[in-house]
Amino acid sequence: MQTESAVNTQRSKRLAGILSRDAGGDARAPDCSANIIRAPLAPPVIKRLLAGAFAVLFAAVPVAAGTLLQYWPFDDGAASTVYWQTLNAAAAAQSLLPLRPGEPGGAPFWNANARQFIHPPSFAFIPTNNAVAYRFTARHRASGADHVFTADAPWRPLTNIWASLPVGYVDLTVTPLDAAGQALAGEQKRSFYRAAVFKGPYPPGVRPYREAAKLCYAGVYKLPYVQSWLTAGTPSDSYELYCYPAKIIGALIEAMVKYASLAEHAQDRTHALAIARASADWLIANSQPAGAPLAHLPPTYWGSKRTAATYKGQNMMIYPPEAALSYLRLYDATQDGKYRTAALNIAQTLRALQLPNGSWHLKIWESNGLPVTANIVIPEGYFEELFLRAAQLTGDATYEACAAATRQYVMQGPFVTYNWEGQFEDMQPTPPYVNLEKGKPAEFSSYLFARSVAEPSLLPQARELLAWCEDQFTVWSQPLTHLDSANWQLPCALEQYHYYTPIDASSADMIRAFANAYAVTREAAYLEKAKALANHVTRMQRADGTIPTYFDSRANTGTDWLNCMIFTARALMRLDEVMTSRE
Repeated sequence: MQTESAVNTQRSKRLAGILSRDAGGDARAPDCSANIIRAPLAPPVIKRLLAGAFAVLFAAVPVAAGTLLQYWPFDDGAASTVYWQTLNAAAAAQSLLPLRPGEPGGAPFWNANARQFIHPPSFAFIPTNNAVAYRFTARHRASGADHVFTADAPWRPLTNIWASLPVGYVDLTVTPLDAAGQALAGEQKRSFYRAAVFKGPYPPGVRPYREAAKLCYAGVYKLPYVQSWLTAGTPSDSYELYCYPAKIIGALIEAMVKYASLAEHAQDRTHALAIARASADWLIANSQPAGAPLAHLPPTYWGSKRTAATYKGQNMMIYPPEAALSYLRLYDATQDGKYRTAALNIAQTLRALQLPNGSWHLKIWESNGLPVTANIVIPEGYFEELFLRAAQLTGDATYEACAAATRQYVMQGPFVTYNWEGQFEDMQPTPPYVNLEKGKPAEFSSYLFARSVAEPSLLPQARELLAWCEDQFTVWSQPLTHLDSANWQLPCALEQYHYYTPIDASSADMIRAFANAYAVTREAAYLEKAKALANHVTRMQRADGTIPTYFDSRANTGTDWLNCMIFTARALMRLDEVMTSRE
């Protein structure tokens, strides 16, 4: 295996036309901070891609587009300095734009429980009788410096002072003023953390992304509680997270099918598919019986570990379609019709349970089919994928309508309200805006970016949604004080408001979203953000290939969530695909 430095040297030479693609090494591996587009590309193609990639950046900062062309590709410090100065200036300029600012009677205020902001926020402060203006005083807690401006309403964004506010905690006071400029009663206060903006370069990775993903799949395959499926055919008691079968075992099936396509040795390929079969057979056998209210749906909870006992008998509807897609991947690999049947049975039940609004109750009692709470699923792309695959396999066009309805629900619901509710099987469902997360909006931003190719009007909305995910959940440096933040490994992404801590799959959410944004726009900022997070994942990866779930002091002591690890490997693969693609 070549080192990252050696591979990057070869890639730089290929970019310069010195080394042919067939001269050795992995042409797809890995990134280096200087390179945006994979080589070899003819100079006219490079210039065309650069023009598109930097269009937004040069609109934000006063640097002519032609300035960077002379540095492409660059191998010297001066060129690298210009490149990063340009990217960082653009990132700083873009961070001054408010994201979905609330307004009474208009856009909802989504940030009542937000802790940090990269972009200037606006808060749901209430107008005061007889006030004609409002004085905003933002005191930077560490320095004691006040940053002051006046506005006509108490809910205006903090745009006027945002550039001058250093990273750190801020105590905001909004004071109503009368016509003479005198303070009225009714001050309103809010404290928050002014978060750091992206500022590269960040440390490099230690191996190519595709290689890191392959090592991860191999590491999962070798885990004792994964290998035990070969002999026991049941979940091992040694791994407590099997108490969430649809989520964990569904992900394991997918991972073993994938590893069977990657493994070098025939025995490993055979055993990987055997593990996939054994785990799928167990999940199918322990799903709801035919004729039950939730017929054929796999169990969300099993046994008594973690929260499984607390939520026994409930089925969380975000997991059955993922399990069904895993069955279909196993069917594609084996052509065993029972997995096709199992997947289509789930699709049929989901179709029957789909609400008129296009979604589902988040949690449903298995005994009677009634909702546990009023919360509604925020469907991700795997719902659409399952229904479209069901339509293709059966010829039943009603599945296509089901697929379209899932996206329409998000477009008309969470995308309007920005109530991107955290939906996790080990957390209690919450009222609106109490516990937001970024996985679902990050995925939906990718959907919008893809659609924007045919519908350009969606592009600004896709950008804003992805920026919101970064604003609320991405930590580039100088984290806020929370939980184990002194030991957070940076850069990273946080999971949800109620578990505001760095998780590998949260970084993967952002890697995938930034990569997908880059695939459409070819803008360097998106690629560099994806690479910064992905490089850190490779640095966190263990020698055995596994990736820790927790990017903090528990990295080598906490229980790893298999689904998170597998999703992270998938995100690394996606970034490699995007970087390898040709125009």
